[in-house]
Amino acid sequence: MTHVGPSRILLVEDDDDAREELAEALEAAAYTCRAVATAEAAITAFSEEAFAVVISDLKLPTADGNALIRQLGAIAQREGRNWRAILISGHAEKHDVIAAMRSGVIDYIDKPIETVQLVCAIQRAEQQLAAEHTQADARIEHMSATLHQLGQSVQALREHIERGQQRPLESSVEAAHAPLPELTPRMWEVLRHIRAGKSNYVIACDMGISENTVKLYVSQILHATPATNRTQLALYAERWLPRAEASGLLPKTSADS
Repeated sequence: MTHVGPSRILLVEDDDDAREELAEALEAAAYTCRAVATAEAAITAFSEEAFAVVISDLKLPTADGNALIRQLGAIAQREGRNWRAILISGHAEKHDVIAAMRSGVIDYIDKPIETVQLVCAIQRAEQQLAAEHTQADARIEHMSATLHQLGQSVQALREHIERGQQRPLESSVEAAHAPLPELTPRMWEVLRHIRAGKSNYVIACDMGISENTVKLYVSQILHATPATNRTQLALYAERWLPRAEASGLLPKTSADS
C-alpha cells in the first residue's frame, strides 16, 4: 500500500472566495494545497497526484461531495493509495452526514470554517494515516520474517532430502563388500526386474505370476535387506546382482527383458 506524505491537500470548493481563503489558510499552516472548483477537476487532480487528504464541499455544481468521495475512493483502491476525506458544508441535512460517513469521510465540518478546526481535522487524518503506515510496516516485517523462516525450513528440508538420497548410495558402496542378503532365486529374479525399473504389473507379466505375488516378493525383499523403499532396492541391486549371478544364486540366462 502506498503511503502518502501528510502535507499534500486537495481542496474542492466551488465558491471562489471560500476556495481562495481556505487554500491560503492551509498553506499558512504549512500544507501544500491544490484547490479546484468542480468534481471533474478534482478527479483529474486526484488521478495526477497523490494526496493525503481531500477536503470537499458537500454541494458542488455537477455532483455532491459524497459521490465525489466514492469516485476518488475507487481510484485510490485501484492504485493502492492511502488517503482520508473531509467534507465541509453550510447547509447539510442529517441524511447528508450519514451518507458522508458511509462514503468513508472521517470528519464533517460546518461552515463558516475556523482554520484551527480544519487543521485539527487534518491532523486527525494524518494520525490515522501514520498509524496505518506503521501497521503496514509491521505486517511487512512480519511477512518478511515468516518468509525467511520458511526459506530456512525449505533449505533444511532440501538438505535432509539430499542426505537421505546420499545414504542409499553410500550404503550401496558398502554393500559391494557386505554379505549378500538371503533371498530365494525367485526373489533375486524380482530384484533384477526392480533394478530395470519395471512396475509390479510388468514384472508379473514377465515372470508369469500374479501382481499380488510380486507385491509379496517385494515386501519380503524389503524385509530381508537394509532398503526401505523401491528406489533403494534398485541401488542395492546394482551391487548385489553381479555377485549373486557369480555365486549361482540367479541363473545367468534370466536376462532383463
